[in-house]
This record gives sequence, C-alpha cells and structure tokens, in this order.
Amino acid sequence: YIYYDTMQQALGSCNEEDIAVRVLMRVIGAYPKKNLLLVDMGWTACSKQGELSNFGRIEGYPQLKVVNLKQEAGLISSCDGS
Repeated sequence: YIYYDTMQQALGSCNEEDIAVRVLMRVIGAYPKKNLLLVDMGWTACSKQGELSNFGRIEGYPQLKVVNLKQEAGLISSCDGS
C-alpha cells in the first residue's frame, strides 16, 4: 500500500506517523442549529469506502467527524452530536 491511511492504521498495517497523505478542506458553510459544518471535501477528495470509519479523522479536532459526503462537499458534526 503506497499511502497509508486511517483505515490501514485501524487494521494494524501502519502507525499514525506512517500516514503520508492529508486532504485539505475549507469550511464553506456553518449551521449551528443543526450542529453541522459544510466543507469543500467530498468523496472525490477522500474515498466513500471509509464511511464505516467516518472517512478518516480531522487532524487537530478529535471532537469532530465527517458524517456525510457528496461528490464535492461534505458535512462535519461533533462526535457526541451536541
């Protein structure tokens, strides 16, 4: 596997420091009443296959997770739903 990711780390194939790829995204909308952020990262930027593991993790923000991806946009919420 040329670029390790969080799915490979969960399988024990690598350590966190072995993960070489990061995906940059921008917040393009905020919906506080729904506890959601809209970002410009969809499944074209990160694989839809990672749905069971929240599509990876948001580095530096362990309290957040990706909850849904469309082709070019995604939704982020807090891990505890608050």
